[in-house]
Amino acid sequence: MHSPQHLKGLSLSAAGLLALIIPLAAFQGSSREEVPDAPASPILLDGWQDLRCAECHGEQAEEWAGSAHAFAWESPNFQAELPHLRRPARCHSCHAPEPLHLAEIGAKPRVRSEYRHLGVDCLTCHLGPEDTMLGPHGRPSKAHATARGDSFKPGANDLCIVCHRVNVGPVIGLARDFDPTGPDGRPRSCVGCHMEFTEREPRPDENGQVDEDALPRPGRSHRLRGPGDPAFLASAFHLSLSDSGPDLSVKVTNRAGHRLPGLQQQSFAFHAVALDIDGKVLGEANLTVNAREYLPAAGFETLDIPGAAAAESVHLTAAHHPHAGGPPVPFLDMKLENASRD
Repeated sequence: MHSPQHLKGLSLSAAGLLALIIPLAAFQGSSREEVPDAPASPILLDGWQDLRCAECHGEQAEEWAGSAHAFAWESPNFQAELPHLRRPARCHSCHAPEPLHLAEIGAKPRVRSEYRHLGVDCLTCHLGPEDTMLGPHGRPSKAHATARGDSFKPGANDLCIVCHRVNVGPVIGLARDFDPTGPDGRPRSCVGCHMEFTEREPRPDENGQVDEDALPRPGRSHRLRGPGDPAFLASAFHLSLSDSGPDLSVKVTNRAGHRLPGLQQQSFAFHAVALDIDGKVLGEANLTVNAREYLPAAGFETLDIPGAAAAESVHLTAAHHPHAGGPPVPFLDMKLENASRD
């Protein structure tokens, strides 16, 4: 077993959330009002600066330190669940896995005997055989051997699927029914949705000098957007209006590549209010999406508002009810106009 050497005395003191794989969606014929964004300064893993990886990859390490991957083991929600599970050890290998590339990709992960508090760490995804660091480019480095890994090619999902296909405890294996084709017919991937595109400034050379002609390097943020980011969560749903005789319906379509939600006891509550041209309420409707009444990939449900066919607009709000409890978090506040009807 490989013993990680990329850390120096770490301790943790923060909470994390499990990530979902939720891509972007457009809201046609509608106007959106402000909803809360993810915290501008997320809680970071205490001591992340001591990681050896951070010496050269400081931006990536800091992003990771505020992610659900960093807190996969130490999350209070995860730790609180373990005593209530019949076989809690089944969870360990995805919350603190050995480097995945040291076994055949697709095989069940093995749990680390050390450094479990680091959760899904840098080595989990990047360490390959013979201490070679794998990534999307494989640029040479004096710090360690490098290579371009197949798991990092555009559209590759196998690395994420290793853990995210598992149904265990409150976790729903979203990758089991992942649809790799987006609503526009183009391929999509876990990374393409969860890890925002970014550009890194050129690194200084061994003398601390930066080539002024060097272009920014393309990359992906390691912060990992998920349901804790209201704006990102809102993008998982497409909303539209349709008439049905004297009634009006709001169609809520899942634009994620998998079913929603991804955790037992987690839910999304939608509330629609039909308004006439003067703002008078003509009717209301509610919809709850949860683990029992879930939305499959590309699936939809409707909020039917009786007698509201003459509505000029619909004011739609939605809130996320986290698996671990706590107050609901608004993630949608928008107006669907009459012109957006199907």
